[in-house]
Amino acid sequence: MQEYWVDESGFNYFAVYARNLGIIWSSEQRYWHWLPLNDSSSEADIVIASLQNVCWLEVEGKLDASHLSPGVTYEVAFLVMMRDSSNGWYEPVTLSLMYLGGDKQEHKVSLNDNNLKNKWSELLVGTFLTSKDIQGDIEFLMFQHGSHWKHGLVIRGAVIRPAKGG
Repeated sequence: MQEYWVDESGFNYFAVYARNLGIIWSSEQRYWHWLPLNDSSSEADIVIASLQNVCWLEVEGKLDASHLSPGVTYEVAFLVMMRDSSNGWYEPVTLSLMYLGGDKQEHKVSLNDNNLKNKWSELLVGTFLTSKDIQGDIEFLMFQHGSHWKHGLVIRGAVIRPAKGG
């Protein structure tokens, strides 16, 4: 499921929910569980992806850039939560953004952070400026190709929105 709306400034804003992200092994119940979102602000059709146990994490999404407002700086962020019981996150995950013209941004972030425990948090992937002739896809990725088994990550989705202050 993907949701679209226009913010108070008149710019396009998108949410790509977990079911529309490419999550490796997400169809295998021994690795991932799909659960209804249970919070007071949730829409009825939203499901979240709850990681059971993997050693190879890969979550990717994309959006046709023609849906974005031209001449606007956008940011992409994953919406995640770490359960209290999370474990195995010894190495940081890599967040990557590929956008118009083949430009790429990449950085690492630790999920072993107490600020991510039991609350929805945003992992900023990157920012980019749209042009008047927007064509192609914006692609974003969160991955860790490590040897440690890990669990406890919950993914709600990703947002593509006008950058705060930009």
